[in-house]
Amino acid sequence: MPVTMSSNYKEVFSKETVEQIEELIEFDYQLNEVLDFLDTYGEDKVVYFEPYSQAIENIGCDDAQEVVDRYVDSNGIEYVEGCDELYQGNYQSVEEFIDVMELIDYDIPSWLCIDYEATWDSALRFDYDKIDAPYGYDFWRIN
Repeated sequence: MPVTMSSNYKEVFSKETVEQIEELIEFDYQLNEVLDFLDTYGEDKVVYFEPYSQAIENIGCDDAQEVVDRYVDSNGIEYVEGCDELYQGNYQSVEEFIDVMELIDYDIPSWLCIDYEATWDSALRFDYDKIDAPYGYDFWRIN
């Protein structure tokens, strides 16, 4: 249950924040969503509500809010804008991510064993980030 109730938010927040909340509601955002966001991230982060909501909408999977929340927990709400463009998906392992994204040249002889974790640690971690998720990892492009 949110700390800030829809019945008392005008008494809890500053006049400027109340004005921002009312503008967001005019743009078809739900009051309870805005208040939940402010309860989670704080009044001073109200400017990040719209990019946060857009990232959730643009990712578009069933658990999009949880995906964005994991990203924000790892990187900070200040970096939420545009994160939907960085999202590469959820994969069970580094190996699955590398295979699906075709990050290894498959002209390598089939008898050669690939150490996927070493490949991640030595090269790919500089271009991608992985965040623990309930089912594997969420992968995000860094560059």
